[in-house]
Amino acid sequence: MGYDAFVRPCKDFQVRTAFGGYLTICAIVVSIFLFCSEFMFFLELDNKDVMTIDNNQDRKIVNYKIDLTVPSIPCAALGVNILDTKKMNVLRIKQKIIKRRVGSDGTIIGMPIYDSLRPIVQNPDDMNRLEVWTDSAPIPEALQLHSTVRARCHSCHDAKDNEDDCCPSCDSLKKAYADKKIPFPTNFAFDQCIGEAFADEPVKENEGCRLTGDFAMRKLAVHILFGLNQDVPREFAGSSFIEKAWQGSMNWTHTINTITFGPDFPGFEPVLDGATRTRTDDKNTQLSGVDTDADVSLLRSEYFLYNVHIIPTLYVSADGKEVDSHQYSVTDFMKRINIFDARFAQPSAGIRFQIDFTPFQVAWLQTKKKLAHFLTNCCAIIGGIIAFSTFVDNMSYRFSKKMIREFGGNHLPAGSL
Repeated sequence: MGYDAFVRPCKDFQVRTAFGGYLTICAIVVSIFLFCSEFMFFLELDNKDVMTIDNNQDRKIVNYKIDLTVPSIPCAALGVNILDTKKMNVLRIKQKIIKRRVGSDGTIIGMPIYDSLRPIVQNPDDMNRLEVWTDSAPIPEALQLHSTVRARCHSCHDAKDNEDDCCPSCDSLKKAYADKKIPFPTNFAFDQCIGEAFADEPVKENEGCRLTGDFAMRKLAVHILFGLNQDVPREFAGSSFIEKAWQGSMNWTHTINTITFGPDFPGFEPVLDGATRTRTDDKNTQLSGVDTDADVSLLRSEYFLYNVHIIPTLYVSADGKEVDSHQYSVTDFMKRINIFDARFAQPSAGIRFQIDFTPFQVAWLQTKKKLAHFLTNCCAIIGGIIAFSTFVDNMSYRFSKKMIREFGGNHLPAGSL
């Protein structure tokens, strides 16, 4: 037929050469390699980033998890509180705070202590008002019913449905458990019954604390403060710590074991996980973070500030599963302070996380590559190799024929190329 595009020469006009055989083997090897590379690329998932406005700023619940170790602050003195940008207590927070005593060698001591959000020392005025440190500090009657935006009290934990209801003493907590007819836990000690945590393992000098906090609350800008409790039981904090604290010397060196703001997802970078921040005795570094009028000899404590910017993130896998979480960026700063000096309106010693949310949301979308693209690329690979190999073979054959004509067939046989 006259319109056949695939004409074939007769075998009598075909010439097979050794070079053509070698070229064929190379073409097959290259084709297999490129096909395997294209197939592996086809199996990889494509990632696409989409940025949109977050329209659920006020309706979402965010799960926070912060796990940090403070090797120089005992658990009896270490507390945590969550404030809004107006420095008011944030209420209606589902919380689970577990403190573990850490020895000077890093080992865990005794049973865990189940704590709750507490009023902590926030400024030098609070520190100056701490005249007596005792395990039986009086609690105002108003605080025995419910926490408020201005004052917190010990939580009743699982014994009350409302997280802000108060159980100020060990007896009131046990009564609340009895009223709800649930067994009182014995594998850990509540902070109201902190003496139980020291019954088998008395307080040791130079104790530290590992605090793990899980919080679920509304999405809003907050300050998470780790600092000194406003009531510290003397007999469980250790005499050496009490003495150093009254001298204004508290070491807030710490390690952030993990910090997350929602479930993990592929591609998430835990920026602060494993980070250690230490106090420094270098005078040049010390002076760079203090007020110029401060007496440097009295700067025996410090506070650490973390500015955390949270980015709402929606991760969608190739099979359609969604993970609603958050990623974050952070900058941190350390400042040496005198915890009793109120002249500079400075915060008290401790660790502070200032958290805010971006107004946009990032969606990470995973998609599979289309089969049509894979087949098209495979055809391009095979066609390109055949065309290139044919071109190289024709050029080689013509070159060999030309050499034969010029030098004679006895010196350069045509079949040798």
